[in-house]
Amino acid sequence: MAKRADAERPWKCLSVRQPYAWAIIKGAKDIENRDRMSYYVGRLYIHAGKKERTDRIDDCVAMVAKHFAVPVSEMLDDYHRHVRHGRGAIIGSVHMFGCARHHESAWFTGKYGYMFRDPKPLRKPIPCDGSPSFFNFTP
Repeated sequence: MAKRADAERPWKCLSVRQPYAWAIIKGAKDIENRDRMSYYVGRLYIHAGKKERTDRIDDCVAMVAKHFAVPVSEMLDDYHRHVRHGRGAIIGSVHMFGCARHHESAWFTGKYGYMFRDPKPLRKPIPCDGSPSFFNFTP
């Protein structure tokens, strides 16, 4: 049986620190703030960096809870379950459909915002080293 061509292509990936990587894959964070413009459009795999922004967990979890209209405690439990295996690994993918200089999303605070939709978590995170910018990973 022939392999699909997609299976042999490297995945385009972007490293994002936790808790933001979790919020993206949950489908609540629809934009990632960056200092660089990007013209990339297509499937993008989210790599959760090894470092965690512990000073941002409470605010991030509260925004995700508000997005889904659930108690913050429920989302905090979800985050802590996720982060046990979701650091230093590819955790899912999104469709990146553009880059904005201005955006109405509550998540937008940067010079540029990479816009996302259609998040798909991986069943099992794939450990790998990340990079501060886009990088390719061959599964």
